[in-house]
Amino acid sequence: MPFSGIAPGSKLERDIDKCVAAIRTDDPGMEKGQAIAICRSRLEKQMGEENTKDTLSETTSAETESSVDVTLTDKAGHLVRRVRDDDEHEKRGDGFEETEGFVNLGATSFAELDQIEAAREAANQIRRRAGQFNGLIDNIMMDPDVEDKGAAMTTVADEFGVLAGEAMERKEKWQPLTDIVANAIAPLVDKQGPAMKTEGGIKFPREDFAFTPSGNVSTWKLRLAEGKPGNITRSQLGAAAAAFSPGGFRGQKVQIPSGDVAAVKGKIRAAYRKIGVKDEDIPPSVRKELEVKEGFTVFKQKDGSYRWLATYSNKFRDVDNPPEIISEASHMRFTKMVNDGDFPYPEVKVWHIDGSRWGQADFVAYDDRGFSIASGTVDKGREWIAESLMAFEGDLLTSHGMPPASIVRDPDDHSIIIRHQTTEISPLPASAAANKFTGFNILGDEVKEMALSDKDEAKLTALNINPERLDADTESKAKDTEELEFKENDPPDTPKETGQDDYVARDEMIDLVKSVGETQKQIVELIGNLVDRVQTLETNKLAIDKETLEHTPAASLTDIHKSVIGSPETKVDGRSSLAKSGP
Repeated sequence: MPFSGIAPGSKLERDIDKCVAAIRTDDPGMEKGQAIAICRSRLEKQMGEENTKDTLSETTSAETESSVDVTLTDKAGHLVRRVRDDDEHEKRGDGFEETEGFVNLGATSFAELDQIEAAREAANQIRRRAGQFNGLIDNIMMDPDVEDKGAAMTTVADEFGVLAGEAMERKEKWQPLTDIVANAIAPLVDKQGPAMKTEGGIKFPREDFAFTPSGNVSTWKLRLAEGKPGNITRSQLGAAAAAFSPGGFRGQKVQIPSGDVAAVKGKIRAAYRKIGVKDEDIPPSVRKELEVKEGFTVFKQKDGSYRWLATYSNKFRDVDNPPEIISEASHMRFTKMVNDGDFPYPEVKVWHIDGSRWGQADFVAYDDRGFSIASGTVDKGREWIAESLMAFEGDLLTSHGMPPASIVRDPDDHSIIIRHQTTEISPLPASAAANKFTGFNILGDEVKEMALSDKDEAKLTALNINPERLDADTESKAKDTEELEFKENDPPDTPKETGQDDYVARDEMIDLVKSVGETQKQIVELIGNLVDRVQTLETNKLAIDKETLEHTPAASLTDIHKSVIGSPETKVDGRSSLAKSGP
């Protein structure tokens, strides 16, 4: 049979035929292309590099006189043989040696001469690349790591076409050559078929995977089908989605370049929709409007508003020095105090920076697996902070702040906190959290004036938040406050008498609780039923000291829901004696 680059009927062809037959007799399962490559390699070593080169370029005198154009339209099997080796035969077509000042017949101008010489150089370049092409094809056939040999050969052919195109100025000069190459490898490509990756004993095509960066099947990840090719199932999609969740799929998170994550998640979402799954039933880890971060998540709701969700604390020991732990009893007590209205809901800040508040919780719970959860809204005018955190590339964990006066430690082990109050929750980069799941920070006794230090600015920048914008935003709010305080000497407005109808009736409160309950239900569904139940404390185990509110400000039902924290009626001037007095 004819071999690429070998003269038909030559001794080399006969030797390769015999070698291939012998090898395939010993190993019937070996592919013919691989056997040919092995035989060529053996014979080349035996004959020596120079002798092999002479044999491969064996031609007749008639073939020597053939033009490049004839070569381009000949069969692929004669590709190398029919192009003259000008390195060995520095002769004109009529047999005369080329000498200095030689001019090809027919050239009557330097422009025509340049065209002729360019054509010869192009022919030499194509000849060299054609020989390399054959070697690359042999390597592909011999390499067991290349599973999709057809795709690999197609890639080489495409590259060869580009290189040949660069060598020839006119497309009609080189296009026939690339057509020959394409036709020569087409049967091999068809024989190989499309690339397939075997998992669980089943071969799956490229379209059954969410991440396929190249033709190499070893790079394919996140299979979407199971049982047979094309069989997209919800369970398999769930496994792919779980690989993006904080805990990963069976503890393993998928490793994908950050620039490809959005597209891969989009492909998973499209697969869910294709099998009839509604958007709201798609797992949060790949849902478009809910890009889950580690421990702290910001997402946009259907009404356009923002909400945050945080696993902000737990009953496990942190990695601070010294390591500390908040007991389960303390977590449960705090949750009850907040839900009973004895403690205000925590604020949410940026990395514990004073003056950086951008929202407040309206939901707090403790789950029996040892985690405290909170969720809340974003303050008006601070939506840009939520958007900045949503765009943050890394993982977000949380840390919560506790006033020192609220902390009670175990008398037998001071590293254990048995009572606390969380007043604020802060997202921060995973590398900065005290606890590998969450962390906490004991706040200073005095609240500092808002002035961003270099350290604060570095923290903000690390979270993708513009320090200058936050500083300007806070300064603007401070000016608004000063204007309000300037009017403190004006005669106060006459208090509006409140009648019986202004009190919150029991039925109204029940309706309010039901409304809040609906919000809580939605949050619980978002976190995958993370909060199964909230345990109540036994009153005989912990004595709860409640402060009596002597003056309850008149407020609307909505204000009561949001708590009195932040209300103008409960505002205390920081310069007053009341604010400066100790507890």
